[in-house]
Amino acid sequence: MKRGVVGLSIFLSLSLMPAYTATPPKAGSLCSKQGITKTYKGKIYKCKKIKGKLVWSKGKLVRQAAPVISAMPTPTPAPSPTPTLTTSPNPTQLKIPLASLPHSWPLEKSADENLVLIADASVRKYIEDATKLPNINLLTGPKTDRIAAANYLRFLEKAAIGWGKDWLPDQVDVAMAQVDDYEWIKPLWKQYGLDGGGFDNSESTWRGNGADCNQGSAIYEKVPFFWGCLPKNQTTGIGLDKFGPHEYMHLVQHGIIYYENGRNYRNFPYLLSEGSADFYGVTYASTAENARENWETYWAQGYIGSSAKAALKSADVAEIESLLLDSMKSGEKASGHWYWTGAYVTARLVAAKGHESFVAFMKTYGKSGDVFKSFDEIYGMKYEKFVRIIAPEIKKLTSKLRE
Repeated sequence: MKRGVVGLSIFLSLSLMPAYTATPPKAGSLCSKQGITKTYKGKIYKCKKIKGKLVWSKGKLVRQAAPVISAMPTPTPAPSPTPTLTTSPNPTQLKIPLASLPHSWPLEKSADENLVLIADASVRKYIEDATKLPNINLLTGPKTDRIAAANYLRFLEKAAIGWGKDWLPDQVDVAMAQVDDYEWIKPLWKQYGLDGGGFDNSESTWRGNGADCNQGSAIYEKVPFFWGCLPKNQTTGIGLDKFGPHEYMHLVQHGIIYYENGRNYRNFPYLLSEGSADFYGVTYASTAENARENWETYWAQGYIGSSAKAALKSADVAEIESLLLDSMKSGEKASGHWYWTGAYVTARLVAAKGHESFVAFMKTYGKSGDVFKSFDEIYGMKYEKFVRIIAPEIKKLTSKLRE
């Protein structure tokens, strides 16, 4: 795995656009676009059209130099007023939902539609006294509106304060650039370690989604860092609002799993890595009052690729079980579904034993590298049994998912 990369080469599907993921390529398996390449376990794979189908080629061995963080000077933002990344309301002022809900929901008990609100309330109660905040260093390109960038990240500070009780770095660097600032952001990717390892830094890919690009990823080498492509025509809604908290969660995962636990294991499997990023992304981009509405929107829109949506909607309970097991291993089936299904899985875990236990889960996994053993240790249940319990719930939830 590329050294220090979290959420590498992931274009977040913040609208209804297809989501590109870091699924390991396999010779002969389907790929999405002719000519793209991926590097995996020391080999480079290329997407080719063979007999009318786009498939991955046989991998060729490739050598890559380690990135040099100090090779470039720290970029200087374009002169402009420095906005303060503020959120409203402050996390200390958030209120628990007024609905009468239980404080937790056992894993072994079938859940209803209020499950996610129980998890949401659990997180809010935990962070209600959080006050510490790392320095958030916002970098913007010369053609990028700095005020608009700060607005796009308006929920980032809330996430950073909330996570400050569990993980508090000195500084987080965030680079935001509109599509015309490609030449500015490209060297930053290399400076922070996003160079090779399957990361596509080509201008054609950068511009592929146009002025309303929705791209971003996170990496933690010497300094926690994430970047995003700022849409020129910003809209409002949970799909975009969750961007900052989602990427921050990747940095949290890497900080807790890797840096605080011996630097042996870097990140969760797809289901938990992207799923928990979306769960906490939606939670921190919501208030107690609009959480239900935002989650209803999230379950309906999905913010995943059309093929993943189709696979989920057509799947029976047994097939959903298979997807939940696969995405904790190789992640070869229905690529990208794990954002949506993983958000529900994370909500289930947080509702059962609280936010603290999910943090303990990350720490335990960081020590052993065995996600199934860690799950059993923290939640007192085999993951396979848990999957059998929640698969019918996810099947029911797919009825809300729009094409």
